[in-house]
Amino acid sequence: MRSQLGVLVRLGQGGQGVVFRAPAAQTTFSKSMVYKEYRPAVLSSLNVDALRALPDFLESLPYIDGARLISMASWPCALVEDGGRISGFIMPAIPDEFFVDFWTSSKPHPSRVSAEFQHVLNDPHVVAARFGGVVVSDRQKFELMSQMASALLFLHERDVCVGDISPKNLLFALTPSSAVYFVDCDAMRVKGVSLAHQVETPGWEVPAGEEKATVFSDRYKLGLLALRLILGSQDAKDAAMLPASVPSELRQIIASTLTSPPHQRPPLTLWITVLAGAIATASQRTTPPAPPPSRSAPPQPPLLPSPASSGSAVATSISSRKSKMGWLMIPAALLALFVIVKLASTQTGGTSMDSASSSTPSVMTSASSSPSTWTSTTIVTSTSVTTITQAPRLTPSPTVPTIVQLPTTVWSAPVPSMLPVPTVDPEVAATSRMSQIVASDRPFVMARLADVWIPQLSSKRPGTYDNGLVWDNVLTLQEHLDLRQRYNARLLWSGDWSTFDESNYWVTVAPYTFSTPDGALQWCVNQGFDSNHCFAKLVSTTHPIAGSTKIGR
Repeated sequence: MRSQLGVLVRLGQGGQGVVFRAPAAQTTFSKSMVYKEYRPAVLSSLNVDALRALPDFLESLPYIDGARLISMASWPCALVEDGGRISGFIMPAIPDEFFVDFWTSSKPHPSRVSAEFQHVLNDPHVVAARFGGVVVSDRQKFELMSQMASALLFLHERDVCVGDISPKNLLFALTPSSAVYFVDCDAMRVKGVSLAHQVETPGWEVPAGEEKATVFSDRYKLGLLALRLILGSQDAKDAAMLPASVPSELRQIIASTLTSPPHQRPPLTLWITVLAGAIATASQRTTPPAPPPSRSAPPQPPLLPSPASSGSAVATSISSRKSKMGWLMIPAALLALFVIVKLASTQTGGTSMDSASSSTPSVMTSASSSPSTWTSTTIVTSTSVTTITQAPRLTPSPTVPTIVQLPTTVWSAPVPSMLPVPTVDPEVAATSRMSQIVASDRPFVMARLADVWIPQLSSKRPGTYDNGLVWDNVLTLQEHLDLRQRYNARLLWSGDWSTFDESNYWVTVAPYTFSTPDGALQWCVNQGFDSNHCFAKLVSTTHPIAGSTKIGR
């Protein structure tokens, strides 16, 4: 009942209805819930039976699958009635990691907003300006694509199609690990049934004549999302635009997805394999981020005077800019003042300068006969061309371009060398990231996986020799992320638990619980693992050291 949800706090609204925080609502999978209340006009057109099927579908899943669905989607958990009629449903609140601080030029402080994919489908410097200096690396982009492919594979295997995949209803997280999160899940097609007529976001439509909300349309939109994420574009459709730095297999699968007939589009399992290779070779380094948008007054006007300024205003502007921009602005300011003085001298009958050698910079001014027209001054040297916008003249200028020779000494100010961009040691970055993942996973492990038998998939520390490699934390992180994608795996630090024989290594476990070790070992066999890469393990903070049980022993 609506009256049992507690004091509703309005969070936002959309075309279908209003979303409220529901403090008194709780479910098996989540303790923080929100309530979506449909507008009356929307309710009248909904397939109520299909709406009832959404929470029933969640309850029909094995617990581990239901937990994974809730971890990546705002799935309807229970219907809500008001006055004997269905008014909406409750769903999990969006997890904190899918929110970001968003800067705009109109506000002195950032706003906390949901991390919609539309925010990162832009030039890296635009993204950095909006996110306070954060730049998404190539590796993070590939990880987000892999998470998207893995999530779609999970849904498709359970007969769920997303349909309207767009940068508004898909969220992302970069910490503690890359992840995606679906909203507006009531618009998905479950077992071939939809609540209402399927629609698509403009610019994100499938090719004309193709059926909406199928496994094939979802694959197409994954390709579109991958293309636009790599390019930093909101509307790109041509895979030929991808830079040569993108791995060839990834470029090929994107192109094939966007150009092949629906039934011939590459399967999601191939996407996951290709992206795993791209992630393994991608750089974690990012381009230098642009500074956050200014929170102060609007930027100062150009060095040249506005139409109403006098000659003395030029000196004032130069002084002001010098104090704010430093000594680098002095040559430009002096040059601008020099140009204005000479142009004024030419118009009032002053004599022109003597001709200089071909290496001397020259200024060509093209002017209109209108006194209110701004003119462009082009400064040409042997190595560069610079255009300066000049204030309108108070009297008509001649129609023939005026050539003014400038002495080369104007350009003699030294230019400072570029400072090196600091880089982060990959080993340090990997260690920090795994520590974050461990801290994030620990509550789940303590609540769901402790004191029962689970499959242990890996245990690594720097210097471990396995599969012909000497492992470091970079390789260990990549292995964990791959296992996380495949099995929703969790990461532990052995020193946090009492059942490991040493206290200084990383442990990846699968979140499948069994009352005896035999059940965990059988799971390992079913997944095709050998006895060296999957054990039955008891994780606890109270038990003494418990030896791992291997397959065949």
